[in-house]
Amino acid sequence: MKLRPEEITSILKERIEHYDVETDLAEVGTVLQVGDGIARAYGLENAVALEMLEFEHGVVGLAFNLEEDDVGTALFGEWQHVKEGEPVRRTGKVASVPVGEALLGRVVDPLGNPLDGGGPIETPRRRLARVQGAGRRPAPAGEGAASDGDQGDRRDDERRPRPARADHRRPPDRQDRRSGSTRS
Repeated sequence: MKLRPEEITSILKERIEHYDVETDLAEVGTVLQVGDGIARAYGLENAVALEMLEFEHGVVGLAFNLEEDDVGTALFGEWQHVKEGEPVRRTGKVASVPVGEALLGRVVDPLGNPLDGGGPIETPRRRLARVQGAGRRPAPAGEGAASDGDQGDRRDDERRPRPARADHRRPPDRQDRRSGSTRS
C-alpha cells in the first residue's frame, strides 16, 4: 500500500483539528511550615491578598502575608492535618461570603459554610471579604458630623476640658514594699 503525500497531509490536518488537550495551569506550591493555624507556603508567586488556597484533607487557607519567597496563610478547618512538604494549590478566587435573606437565622463559619445542619445556603449574591484596620473608616457625613475646622478633641485645643491634676506620684507597687511590713 502506497500513500500519496496529499493523503498524508489531509490525515495529519484532520488529526490536528480534532486534537484536544486539557491543560491545567494551576499554580501549586509546597508547605514550608505549619503551626497554630498558620502555614507558610513556597512557590505561589502569583497569589493575591485574601485569595483562597486549597490544601490536602479539605483544609482551606486564606493568603494574608505575601512575601518575596513565601506566602503566609491562615488555615480554616482541620489544620492539624496539614504537614510540611504537602502541596498547596491556588484557587484564583478571592475570599467571599454569601449574603442575603437566606442567611437569616443561620449559623455559618467565617467562609460562609453552614454549621447548623440546615442544608446549603441558596443565595446568588456574594460579597468580598475585606479586612480593614481599626480607625480607618471615614467619618459619617451629614448632620452631627464635625467639620474639618472644629477639632475640639485635639490636645492643643484650649476649649478641651482638662482632667484635674492629681498627685503625680505613682502608686506603690510590690518592689516598694519591705518584706514583712504592712502599709496603712
